[in-house]
Amino acid sequence: MMRKFVDKKFSDSVGKGEISFKLQVNDLPVSSYLYIKPGSDRLFVCLNGALDRGRTTSLTYHRYSWHPLFPGSVLYIADPTLFKYEDLSLAWYVGDKYTPIDGFLRDFVLAVAENLGVSRKRIVTYGSSGGGFAALQLGAGIEDGVAVCINPQTNIMKYVEKDRDGFLLRCFSAGAEDFSVVNGNSRFNAIKRLGDSDVRVLYVQNETDTFHVKNHFEPFVSVLGVSGWKKTFTIDQENTSRVQVLWYSHESGHAAEPKESVPDIMKALDLMMAR
Repeated sequence: MMRKFVDKKFSDSVGKGEISFKLQVNDLPVSSYLYIKPGSDRLFVCLNGALDRGRTTSLTYHRYSWHPLFPGSVLYIADPTLFKYEDLSLAWYVGDKYTPIDGFLRDFVLAVAENLGVSRKRIVTYGSSGGGFAALQLGAGIEDGVAVCINPQTNIMKYVEKDRDGFLLRCFSAGAEDFSVVNGNSRFNAIKRLGDSDVRVLYVQNETDTFHVKNHFEPFVSVLGVSGWKKTFTIDQENTSRVQVLWYSHESGHAAEPKESVPDIMKALDLMMAR
């Protein structure tokens, strides 16, 4: 069904450089937008972090204007969960207790990649903060590509309590008595999910984002045994670990990566994908 839907959208859009996708997964609306770059062998999948509900709607694509910076076709996907729960600003592309969304997103991305002639190894999931968590999770599902995460959450249970608890209560009717179970569930814990996957990861961390360094980066590298990384914004070409770290210091803290840093992130990605 998914493949037929995507195939038809491509068939109806022959000769066009952009395709809009809108469909429904149970009661979760899915909106996505694709910029096609003919001749490219890569697909970048851009995922949102938290929305500013005072300024934006659920139909928002972060880094929408940045697509010229990515050396490949770019697929933007809005978080389906946030269309249903408009009182939430962040839902990590998890779905809810009725509809897990990760399997659908994986199949959707793979169908788009196949229509573009892009192999799994050339799919790059990309996002920061909550979008970084989603990039890790989706990348783990695709398995063969690369997940680029910028200042991500790696375990939802280690996020700001107010936002975490509101999400768990609204989407899963989960209270404090359920937290120990949720904490060990790979649906909410990317560290656990990555332990069962061989996906390559480019982890980009701002050292001034001290909350995420302590609660998300440090547990990630500790539990997964990531070693040999250095506090530099270039990767060590002799380090062949599947997890590479780009470390930077910028006054923006937890904000998205500076736009001017994207070319260097792409250079690091090139090195990883060449191995």
